[in-house]
Order: sequence, then structure tokens, then C-alpha cells
Amino acid sequence: MRLAGRGIDEYTLAAYLAGRLSPSRRKDVADFLRSDEDAREILSAANQLLESEGDGQSSSRPPLTSVSLPPRRRPLLTQSARLGVILWTTVILVCLTAFLTTVVVAYRAGVDRGLTEVVGGSAETSRMITMSGPLGTLDWHDVGGASSYRLVIWDDETASVVGRVDSDVPSLDMTGIAGFLDESPHRIWFDAFDEEGRLLERSRSVLLRQ
Repeated sequence: MRLAGRGIDEYTLAAYLAGRLSPSRRKDVADFLRSDEDAREILSAANQLLESEGDGQSSSRPPLTSVSLPPRRRPLLTQSARLGVILWTTVILVCLTAFLTTVVVAYRAGVDRGLTEVVGGSAETSRMITMSGPLGTLDWHDVGGASSYRLVIWDDETASVVGRVDSDVPSLDMTGIAGFLDESPHRIWFDAFDEEGRLLERSRSVLLRQ
């Protein structure tokens, strides 16, 4: 079906319906549709041609296939979690270091937290006993409920306990501790125990020199 002189057929009308013609060519086709008595028949053929082209395009499409991708593996620890672990580890190490330092300092100070007093004045850590001449007796006040006492000798240079002397009474012959002493300074304190061996009181440390 062609119109002589214009070259308009069903293919041209199909392009017209699809919007693929230039503006001037579209004008020619529009004039043809208004003036030609057979326009409806040609337009119907063009519409069928356009539908057949659409069917051909849809049938030529490749079938869609689904592709399953492996799940993305998550890291064991995220960046924020790693920072949290590092922070808490640092805090624990700092607290542990502070605790151990406190224990060592308290032990080296002779555990100056007791309530008893060493004879001869107040039991301050700055008090000093000088051993010279004949060795006498070291006395201290009786502790209520105490069944035994212990004199502890601490060496400042080695930072360790070098001797312990037990006594059933609140006094001690100084000759009993002479063997634990040398020229280096020492500190002594007294522990009072009940019958079951529980610590009742502890004196403050006193500096002892020969």
C-alpha cells in the first residue's frame, strides 16, 4: 500500500507512530492522514507492523538468570571494637600497676597502720632507737586479749624482712635481735596476736640503729 508521489506506506506510518520521523516528515504524514480516504486502512496496517516489531524486540531479549553471590564475610572485630579492647586493656594494666605499687609501698613502710605504741614515746616513723653500750630490754604496752607478740625486723637496703622474734610477754631482751642487725638501718614493729593466731594490733615502724 503506497501513495504515489509521497512515498508513505505502512512502514512510514509505523515510524510516525513510534515518533522516529523528522518534524518535516511528520507534517507530510499528518497531511496525508487528513486528506487520504484510505488512511485508516494504511494506519491499521502500520499499527500492526509496529506491534510485530515490538513482539520481535521482546522475543529477542535474552532470558534473565539469577546469580547468587557469596555472603560478605564480616571481620571478627570492627575498628571501634578493636579500639575498645585496646582501651580497656590499658585501663586494666594501669589499675593493676597502681595496686601493686600501693602494696609494695605499704609493705616497705612497715605497714604503719597499727594502734599500739612503742615504749618511749609516740610511735612515729621518724622516731629512732639507737643501740649502744650494754643491750637492755625493749618493752611495750600490753594489748588486751593478746596471748603472744612478735617483733618484725625490716632491712631498708634489701627491702625485705630479715628477722622475726616471738614473745609471750610485752617485752623482749635486745640481745635476741642483735644477730639480725648490721650497719645498715633497720625498722622494727610489733604484732599482737590472740590465742587463735589472729592479728589484733600492729605498731608503727621505728628506725633502729646500732
